Amino acid sequence: MSVSVILSLGLVVYLIFSLLKVLSLELTNAPLILTSLATIGFIIYFISAGIIYLKSMYNNAVVLLISVIAYFFQLIFSIINEFIYFERILTALIIVCHIGSIYLLMKFLLEATIIDHKIIEN
Repeated sequence: MSVSVILSLGLVVYLIFSLLKVLSLELTNAPLILTSLATIGFIIYFISAGIIYLKSMYNNAVVLLISVIAYFFQLIFSIINEFIYFERILTALIIVCHIGSIYLLMKFLLEATIIDHKIIEN
């Protein structure tokens, strides 16, 4: 792994940890559990997309990476908008990030072709 990948991963982990730490002081148990489940789902999606991107198995893995980044912003903006500070601009950003994330994920799934079949066979 390169230094930029490690730094990016550290930044994402720190941001998620900080947000959950702030939310744990503000929320009761039920919304905190749901927020934690959404965050765990994101982490699984982030790790699997990161593996696909780093292994360079598909020709347009950058589209998947951009989809993950858009979903990350959508998740963070949703948590902030719902529990910490409601703002109409954040709602618009959430919708744009969500639509962009889904569009790019579908684009990746429809247009992805394997670069090297030997990687998949191993």
